[in-house]
Amino acid sequence: CVVHEVRIDPCPEALENQPCKIRLGANYSMSFDYTPTFSATRVSSQAAKVSTLVDIPFEEMDINGCKYTTCPIEANKKQVFNYALEVGTQFPAATHQVKWKLWNADDHHQQCCFKCSLQLIN
Repeated sequence: CVVHEVRIDPCPEALENQPCKIRLGANYSMSFDYTPTFSATRVSSQAAKVSTLVDIPFEEMDINGCKYTTCPIEANKKQVFNYALEVGTQFPAATHQVKWKLWNADDHHQQCCFKCSLQLIN
């Protein structure tokens, strides 16, 4: 899978190639353009905080990826994923590495993923 571009709005820090400053408890929009190497009728999606031992998923997320991208997804066809990001208050204010993953709900080995840094602020 190729992730072409990731957009978080608002994020003026992106112009300076810096982590987005995300206010805890606020709402943002996140979207990305991707070209999967696989086809799938059902897709799942989840964001997680990258940790040294185990990634910590954002539990409040709805993992039904078809709500945020066109399903079925087709191999080698560029698509867009759009998500309304509601930032909970369970994470401490700090800079976090976040992994976002989109996968075939029937074969978890078929997936698209990317990592980005987010600076959570009060």
